[in-house]
Amino acid sequence: MYTATFYKIGHQWYLDLPEYLENGDAEDLLQIGELHELLDQSAAGRSTLTFQWDIRDFEGAEQLKLEGTSGDQSGGYYHLSRLNGHSLESEIWMNKVLYFCFVQLPPVIYFKHVPSHN
Repeated sequence: MYTATFYKIGHQWYLDLPEYLENGDAEDLLQIGELHELLDQSAAGRSTLTFQWDIRDFEGAEQLKLEGTSGDQSGGYYHLSRLNGHSLESEIWMNKVLYFCFVQLPPVIYFKHVPSHN
C-alpha cells in the first residue's frame, strides 16, 4: 500500500514525491484534468490531501479501472464510477509517475482519502 500526499500551490495540485525528482521532471508531479478537479472537490478548502493507494482491494476503497493507455509509458486513462457512495462518471488520466511505483499500469487501482493534519 502506498500513501500519496497532494499539495495545492496557488491553483495547482502537485503530488509530493521527492524521490521521483532525483531522475524525473517536477512537471510530472502536476495534477491536471479530472484528477485536478477531483482533488479540488475533495479538498473542501484544504491545501493538502492524503490518499492510500493499492492494487488490492481494502476496506473503504474506491476503484479506478484502467480504460486505456496514452502509450509509451506516458500514463493511462482510468474510469471512476463511484466516489464516497455517489455515482460519478469520470475519466482520470494518471501520468507516467505511476510507473515509478508499478512496473506496468495496474488494471484497477484502489484508493481512499485519509485524514491529514492541516
